[in-house]
Amino acid sequence: MSREHTYDDNTAFIRVDGEDIVAGAIDIKTAHLMLDGTQEVVSYFLKKEDSNLAKKGELNYPIKTREGSWEILIPFGTFMLGAAGSAFTTGINAYAKKTGDKIAEKQFAEKETREIFESAFKKLDIVVKISQHLGIVDRKTPLNMKLVDYKKKTILLTNNQGNVLSTTIDEIEVYRSCPERLLHSLASAVTDYRTVSIGYKGSGEVREQVIDIDSKEIFAPEEDPQEPVLPELHDGEYVTLRGYVSRGNQITNTIGFKYKDHVITCEPNDKLITGYLNAH
Repeated sequence: MSREHTYDDNTAFIRVDGEDIVAGAIDIKTAHLMLDGTQEVVSYFLKKEDSNLAKKGELNYPIKTREGSWEILIPFGTFMLGAAGSAFTTGINAYAKKTGDKIAEKQFAEKETREIFESAFKKLDIVVKISQHLGIVDRKTPLNMKLVDYKKKTILLTNNQGNVLSTTIDEIEVYRSCPERLLHSLASAVTDYRTVSIGYKGSGEVREQVIDIDSKEIFAPEEDPQEPVLPELHDGEYVTLRGYVSRGNQITNTIGFKYKDHVITCEPNDKLITGYLNAH
C-alpha cells in the first residue's frame, strides 16, 4: 500500500520505497548506498554553491530518518546557522581559526543556510530531470537545443525519441558540469521492486524526481566485470600512479589525469584545483 509523504517547508528528502521495506526497516547494504550516495550528491552541490565550502574536505551536516518508506530528511536551517556549539558550527569556527580566514568565517555567518541548501537541491533536481529526459548523463554528447526566448535564456531540448523539455541555458550548464557517476550509489539502491525519490519542499511546494528500474541504467549503468578498464586498481586502495595532467576544469573542480592511455577524472580532497596551479 502506498504511503502519503508529508514534509515541512525548507526540507530536502532522499527516500527509498519498496515491497521489501517493512516499518521503515531496510537491509544494511541499501542503507549504506543511501547514506553514502546522499553524502556524495549533497556535498557536491553544496560546494558548488559556496567557494568557502569547496575549500573544506568532507562536509558534515545533520540528517534524520523516519519510518514508512526509509527516508533521509535534511533540514535546510540547521547546517551552518544551527544552534551554537553544533558540530558543524564548531567545525566552521575551527576551520576559520586554523586558516586565519576571518572573511570566510564572516561569509559563513551571513549567508542564509536555507538559500544555499535550496539552490543546491534545485540543481540536483535539474540534473535528474534532464538526465532522465535525455536517457544519459554525458558532458560531451551534442544536444538538440532550440533557443526560444533570448532574454530568459529558455531553450527547447529534444531527446532521441522526439520528446521536448523546456529548460534554460543555465540549467543545461548545471547538467553538463555534473560528474557522470555522481548519482551512482543512490541509483544502485534501485531494484525491480524498489525506487529512490529525491526532492525538497520550499515555499510550500514539493519538487520530486523518482529513479525507478527503467531509469536506473542512466545513473548506474551495468559494468562488464570481464573487461575492467584498469584491473590493477581496486576501490578504496591508496596508490601512487605515474602519468600527467591532461586538462583542468575550474567549474567542476576536477582534473583529467592520463594514465595508461586512460583519462581518470580526479578531484582534490581539501581545496580547489586552482590551489595546485604550480603542479598543473
